Order: sequence, then C-alpha cells, then structure tokens
Amino acid sequence: MVGGAAAVTPLSRAWAIARLVHPFPVSIVVLTSAALVLVAHGGYPGGSFLLRAVAAVLFCQASVGALNDYVDKDIDRIFQRDKPIACGQATERSALVLTVSAALVSALFALTFGWPSMIVLLLATSGGWAYDLWLSRGPFSVAGYLAGFMGLLTWIWLINSRLNLSFLLVYAAGAPIIAAAHLANAAPDLETDREMGVRNLAVVLGERRLVPTIFTLYALSALAGTALVVAAHSVSAATVLIASLVVAGVAAIVARNTTERPARLLLFKLFAPAAGLLGVGCLMALRQIS
Repeated sequence: MVGGAAAVTPLSRAWAIARLVHPFPVSIVVLTSAALVLVAHGGYPGGSFLLRAVAAVLFCQASVGALNDYVDKDIDRIFQRDKPIACGQATERSALVLTVSAALVSALFALTFGWPSMIVLLLATSGGWAYDLWLSRGPFSVAGYLAGFMGLLTWIWLINSRLNLSFLLVYAAGAPIIAAAHLANAAPDLETDREMGVRNLAVVLGERRLVPTIFTLYALSALAGTALVVAAHSVSAATVLIASLVVAGVAAIVARNTTERPARLLLFKLFAPAAGLLGVGCLMALRQIS
C-alpha cells in the first residue's frame, strides 16, 4: 500500500482496463445484438459472420464506455473513488487510447460487411460519443442514447440485407424503451449528478417521477411489441416478450424503494435485460411480418 491506495499490479491494471468499458451494460448490448443478428438473418448466419458482427458491436461499445469514464473522471474522484481512473488503477491516457483504438477496430470489423456498414456503425458510435462528451449533462441526454442504439439496430438490419420500409416501425416502437433504458442507467447516479450541477433528463424528472416514467415508457414499447406479436402469430416472439415482462415485473418490485443508490443500481441491472428481451421479441415478430 502506498499513500492509502492499492499497489498497481499487471493483473489489477488489466482488470481496471476491462472495467473502463463498463462490462455489465456492454455485455447486455453485445448479447442482445448477437440475438438480433440471428433474428435478422432468419437463423444462424455462419461463424465468421456472427463473430465479425459481435466483435464490431463489442468494440463500438467499449469505445463509448471508455470515453464515458474519461469524461467523468473528475466527478468519480469525488463520488465514486472505486472507478478505474479515480482509484489510480487505470490512467487517463489508457482510457483515451482504448476509446480510439476500440473505435478503429470496430470500424474495421464493420468494413468487412461493406463501406455502408462501416459508415452506419461509426455514426452509431458517434451517437455514444456525443452522449459522453456533451449530451449526458443536459436535458437532451436521451438524444445520444437514441442515436447510438437506433443506429446499432439499423446496422444489424443493414448487414443482413433486411432494411425496408417496415423497419420504420422499429424506430416508433424502440424509442420509448431506449429512453427508458437511458433513465434506468442514469438512476444510480441521481444524487451525484444533482450535486455536480448536471441537468440530464433523470435529474430534471427527479426521484418522484423518474421510476414511473421508466415503466410508462417500457409499457408503451411493450404494447407495441404485443401488437407486433399478435400480428405475426409468433409463439417464439411471444415467449421472449413474456420473459421480458417477468423480468420487468421483478424490476418494478425493486423500484418500490429506490431512495438509496444500491436499490437504483439493482433496478438498472434488472431493467437492462428486460429491455433487451423486449427488443428481441419485437424484432422477432417484425421479421416474421416483413
């Protein structure tokens, strides 16, 4: 121990670099994206195709996550001293190097599907960067989430040659659940953001309105998903939708007492997979309709 801080070993530094990318939300996005690749393709697309698609998404999200930790480093040194940069396990330079290098690797994997694929995925990554750098601290914070995740969904359908006018339904049905996911992600840091003068959408809503807004937005997308499932007469899509509703129900029970940060963090960790399952169920139904 030196100066009250844990000694930095190669193993601890490697783990700190891994933590820079926000492993839990990234894993949810990557797993959901992998499932959506299978849905969009109508089955197993082959090992090479799936591996390249998953790698492109993984490095895209890693870039956004690392930049987020770099931007929030000063706040973390005050309120979340266990974060990689704040505790000294990772350097600011390593976060920036990871941001740029991961974006480049993501772009290279996307390029294997063609130039349009690379451009669309870079635009989706840029939406995440815009959130990290500017939007996350203001009332339009949700715009970065919408740009990033709508871009990612568009990219998945593009590389599978499935883009058509029916995909516009995804934007309408997906916007509420993406906005809800943003609010759930911001919920654990509500007090911290308020104390630092941040005025993102979660802070503007406040504790009293935040959770009801999250589940109202979820309900809107769930209703749209139900309509798609009924129109598709899809048992498999209905099963995934029901799984989402069950997980969301557990999250709603947890949300009855979200005055403390650990409870709001648990809410996010439950809501994230519920949102992912809802997205998969909706797009399974849409795939069968179109």
